[in-house]
Amino acid sequence: MHDKVLSMIRETLLHENSVELFAYDFSHSVARLELSQSREDDQYPDYSLSLTFSGVTEFAGALTDFHATDLLGIECEPRADSYHATISVGLLGGPPAKTVRLVFEDMSYQRE
Repeated sequence: MHDKVLSMIRETLLHENSVELFAYDFSHSVARLELSQSREDDQYPDYSLSLTFSGVTEFAGALTDFHATDLLGIECEPRADSYHATISVGLLGGPPAKTVRLVFEDMSYQRE
């Protein structure tokens, strides 16, 4: 079975990603992770990538000081009606400095 959420996460992790913004809108149960991806041809500007997690039912972790860090990984496990994810950020080559855990229903992906 093809899972679009897991495919989007795999595609994202094929590239180096700098975190520009990580925000959670409690009133709409939406978390948004804004990333900058280096271009393979070393041209500028970098690509912008937005991952939007919708239907967020659980959120654990602090959103402070995410800017100027790198996305180190997203571990995501599908469950019956949701996804359970751990998002790790820090400096490339180092241990995670922060992690956020969230449970969500769907995810969308936009790259510019």
